[in-house]
Amino acid sequence: MKSYYKYISERLEKVQLNAAIRILAICLIAGIGVCGYYGYRYFWPTPYIATQGGFKIVFPQLPKVSNIAAKSDGTGGTESGIVYNAADQSTNADYAVYVFSDTNSNSSLLSKSDTIADLQTNIEQLATSSDAKLSNGQTITFNGLTAVEATLTPNAQGTSPTDVIAFLKKTDLYMIMGSGLSQHKYDAFAHTFRFIE
Repeated sequence: MKSYYKYISERLEKVQLNAAIRILAICLIAGIGVCGYYGYRYFWPTPYIATQGGFKIVFPQLPKVSNIAAKSDGTGGTESGIVYNAADQSTNADYAVYVFSDTNSNSSLLSKSDTIADLQTNIEQLATSSDAKLSNGQTITFNGLTAVEATLTPNAQGTSPTDVIAFLKKTDLYMIMGSGLSQHKYDAFAHTFRFIE
């Protein structure tokens, strides 16, 4: 009789253990579902869609949009631009996308070497106007386009370096910039960039 009770006791422990495992599994699945939803919303926020700029990107907050007035490019065309900028005051970080348009330019007519030269010239002009030194310049492929990636290190002490990726699409020059960010945060920001059709 003792062995029978022992058998029942062992079976009961197994049933209780199985029930406990099932309950734990249900709780975990439910928890993952709830945490997954909120985690998704936190770690993968909704991208900002810049219909006028033709792209979407995940900024840490809603960006301020500024227009750069149109002016003559000296060859009969006009240049204009839009700046999308989100500054995080708490960390002194700056996230930006610049889109410059030139009605007389068309990147699809440029060779790869001319595209690289044009991008390098634009980044060098940015470094000069920012009183910064250009470093780590390299050619990459970004969203299927030839791009130049570089770091601008300011000559002024106490100012954070700026990472930039520049690329051309049709008549537009795009620059994705991040200042005061770790390389990981900048890469995460820049790689959320996508063109919209």
